Amino acid sequence: MAAQDVLALQSLLLRRGVEWCIAGGWGVDALLGEQTRPHKDLDVLVRLDQLRTTLDMLRAQDMQHAYSWEENLLLNGPGDFTGLSTAFVMTDTDGREIDIHVYEDGGSHIRPLWDTHRVLTPPDLAAQGVIGGEPVTCMTPQRQLELHRGYELPEAQQLDVERLRRLIGARES
Repeated sequence: MAAQDVLALQSLLLRRGVEWCIAGGWGVDALLGEQTRPHKDLDVLVRLDQLRTTLDMLRAQDMQHAYSWEENLLLNGPGDFTGLSTAFVMTDTDGREIDIHVYEDGGSHIRPLWDTHRVLTPPDLAAQGVIGGEPVTCMTPQRQLELHRGYELPEAQQLDVERLRRLIGARES
């Protein structure tokens, strides 16, 4: 997933009124303001009320549901979201991947709709970063660091953790 791919997707979504929060490797690089490594995917958090628009736009870009994550929960209840996943990956024939996690905006709190014990607040999803010279919304360094705990990290993510620690330290001094 190249920087121009991220920015093209963001542009398409913003034109449709969809706001998303970038996390994962691209989220770390956005906070740093530079690309530090190649990225196989783009990790994003999407509000439930914007999920249908997001899916329609991604399908129009020839992206298809590839698989659901272990922490996935199916949405249920009234409306057209019943049966949709809350933690899943979409791919296209070029191999681009988007890892999507769905949340509900409760005003003063964020309710993740996937199976997680983590608590999120609106400010956690409102950090400003830069990808390819363009501003993007991403997860805060503190929350990014928290999401990198609790499992064995591949080398690239270990380096992301070190970069996040340096970034947090630089901001606190």
